[in-house]
Amino acid sequence: MSLFPIPIGQVIGTHLIFNSVSISSNNQELARIDWSNLGHKSKMFSLNSNIISTDNQTFTINNESENPNSEPLIDYITFNYYKELSYSQPFEFFSKINKSNGTFIIKGNNLLVWNTTNVSEPINMPINTFENNITTNFSFASTIEVILLLGLKPILVDIDSKTFNIDPAMIKKRITSKTRAIIPVHLYGQSCRMNEIMEIAKENKLFVIEDNAQALGSKVKLSDSTKVMSGTVGDIGTTSFFPSKNLGGYGDGGAIFTNSDDLAFKMRGIVNHGMYKRYYHDEIGVNSRLDSIQAAILNVKLKYLDIYNKTRIAAATEYNSRLESIKEIETPYVESDSDSHVFHQYTIKVKNGKRDKLAEFLSSKEIPFGIYYPLGFHEQKAYKNNFNQSENFKNTNIVKDQVISLPMHTELSKSQIDFICNSIKEFFNNN
Repeated sequence: MSLFPIPIGQVIGTHLIFNSVSISSNNQELARIDWSNLGHKSKMFSLNSNIISTDNQTFTINNESENPNSEPLIDYITFNYYKELSYSQPFEFFSKINKSNGTFIIKGNNLLVWNTTNVSEPINMPINTFENNITTNFSFASTIEVILLLGLKPILVDIDSKTFNIDPAMIKKRITSKTRAIIPVHLYGQSCRMNEIMEIAKENKLFVIEDNAQALGSKVKLSDSTKVMSGTVGDIGTTSFFPSKNLGGYGDGGAIFTNSDDLAFKMRGIVNHGMYKRYYHDEIGVNSRLDSIQAAILNVKLKYLDIYNKTRIAAATEYNSRLESIKEIETPYVESDSDSHVFHQYTIKVKNGKRDKLAEFLSSKEIPFGIYYPLGFHEQKAYKNNFNQSENFKNTNIVKDQVISLPMHTELSKSQIDFICNSIKEFFNNN
């Protein structure tokens, strides 16, 4: 027999709300707790031997409360097995198994769990049912890092296989009552389909935070055909001044953009240790100030950003003209006008499983390349336990084995592009 007491409390202001929490294992409901009053409830039940697993037992606790604001708190779970031995003699014998294995899957909203099996050392069990942010599954780590470091849940969305950017149609499917923001990433230098994303955000009252680290200077065509800079469409835009970026410094750095005076005031304080007045810390902040040397360098380089981007676009055009005849290569797809892609990276897709062999061949020719990125977030060791792994990231799983980025910078010469492209043609002629 197994005992499973669950004290549950419900407090939402002074309102009385109907709640229902069920517990199941192996698709069999074990117990249900219904209540409509404030206070606590406990449930203890027994498990039939036929559903007890000899391996790790999995229990599912599901918040089925109809009210979206329901916040049941599961204070603790105790989990003990007892072995019952039957004899021909008229008595029963019980022996406690001190160590037992149990995995708990928590479904629903606002469930806080403390494991107090050892009452002297209660363990908080994070279950990621709190506010979440939707973002792409295919990007650099910083995109998902900030979500997790804030204690929020990342909701990952697959990409468009042509642009490598987040697929707006998939965003709609992943929005829940707990979603607070959409974080599109303008990958490789190409702006996302911001018109669609902003419409989705407006319909669902969500914030939009643009990760514009790779596409500074690219343009977004609005529904009225006017063009604005990427990073200025959403509520907040961010960018990076890492030396390899289109506008790079001589060290690390970045910037945040917003059209909101309130957000601007807030962010100026947070990046400066939470200070709005020197040595008066109104909130918890960080040291995210751009140092003066980087600012001076970037201030000089900023006036040349459009020239840098036009040079990259010209180099990409040259690459395209030389590579588009190779059937096993797919050159970058530009979804909108030419200035929607500023080619932070020139990334091609190599078909028929030949990407890695091509990479080896380029290395033998001393031609640099990059693979951005070898894995989606759903496969990365650090992140894979923070979201639903049953989600199908079909496009990510395909393109991660196809993409390879060729040399791209403002000083790239025609002769260098010729050498790179001729080398690629040589490879496919022999493979």
